[in-house]
Amino acid sequence: MCLYAHDVPGGLVPGPYSDQRAELYARCLLLPDQAVTAATTLTDAELAERFGVPLEQARAKRGELRPAFSR
Repeated sequence: MCLYAHDVPGGLVPGPYSDQRAELYARCLLLPDQAVTAATTLTDAELAERFGVPLEQARAKRGELRPAFSR
């Protein structure tokens, strides 16, 4: 989230800053789509532990990817 806050004023990422956008940015960096989709046997708690992220962020990432699985 700090990296996003740093990159917004420099124009490296779109702004304006918000915690919601910063969390999304962090999820994209810390929970790569391919790694999460490959970890289908892990629970959300195991996924969070493996990647060192809060449980709610692991759940959010899976929620973001779920529509891709439905196609």
